[in-house]
Amino acid sequence: MRREPQKQRAAILMLLAMLAACILISWTWLDAKEKEIQALEKMNFELQLNSDKLQEINDTYYDRIVTQQSQIEDLKGTVKRILTLSSETADQVQSVVMSETRGSSLQDAIAVTQTILDRSTQWDQSGSDVIFASGQYAKPYNGPTSEKVKLAFELVYIDGYRIFEEPTTHFYNQEVCNPAWADTKTCRGVIRKHAYYY
Repeated sequence: MRREPQKQRAAILMLLAMLAACILISWTWLDAKEKEIQALEKMNFELQLNSDKLQEINDTYYDRIVTQQSQIEDLKGTVKRILTLSSETADQVQSVVMSETRGSSLQDAIAVTQTILDRSTQWDQSGSDVIFASGQYAKPYNGPTSEKVKLAFELVYIDGYRIFEEPTTHFYNQEVCNPAWADTKTCRGVIRKHAYYY
């Protein structure tokens, strides 16, 4: 009779030992999995940091490329404008603008200069061909060039500044004439006594 309780106690102890072993194995497995998950999270975090750094570097280089492309386009525009002129023609253009805009505003001087450049680029002509075409512009001014006209020339030919965004190739003095061609062209605007067209 006493052996039965001993056998039961031994069986219970064996079950408890097995249960403890299972719990220990499970605990060890869970601990390993937790460490594995932590390692993966750390790796993911580092990858994300590297990805953010790479994106930041990429954005920086992209901004530089865009800026350089813009600078190249500006330089191309400047070269294209300057190539329409020789140093001699540059002086002649300024003298013609002097004749056309003496006593007028800087804005008017810029607009007249723009018509010369726009004719050169739109019609594939040199600055000299444009200003000396018969019946188109006043004769070059025989005297010193004003600072206003020099500034207008630099703004248009060097800096690419424009009074009218769209091409503007014609103008006339409203106090002197009213040409028939004006009815066939688009008016860009009026500055002082000059009406500008394309």
